[in-house]
Amino acid sequence: MDNKKIASVLNNLISICEDGVEGYRLAAKEAKGANLKAMLNQYVSQRQAFAGELQPIVAGLGVDPKDSGSAVGALHRTWMAAKSEVTGRDDAAILAECETGEKAAVAAYEDALKHDDLPANIRTIIQRQYGQIMTGRRDMEALHDQRA
Repeated sequence: MDNKKIASVLNNLISICEDGVEGYRLAAKEAKGANLKAMLNQYVSQRQAFAGELQPIVAGLGVDPKDSGSAVGALHRTWMAAKSEVTGRDDAAILAECETGEKAAVAAYEDALKHDDLPANIRTIIQRQYGQIMTGRRDMEALHDQRA
């Protein structure tokens, strides 16, 4: 796999992480429950760290790293903000929207891991981040189930 292809895969992950940072930041601002707010702020920090870990790798490949989210992510956040206005900023609704965002992150990481020809060191980073996202997704689902 050439450097531009590797950088493209990583830039996609950076974009999804940046979407997560902004989405979780918005959700944490709107959440009422202290536990939910704390969890969402933890995910803000996690996704910032993930993007921060990938950006220098992309730069090292001679490509400009992404430093913002995607248009789809921005649209989702706008929709989430509008929906929260209608639903009265209900924590259950906020959590459900976060789960939707997590599905997108999982899909992006799974797509990245389909590239068997990624360098081993980069694949290791992606696998570790993916594992942490999956743990967070399970925690989020458990919290959602407790609220149901």
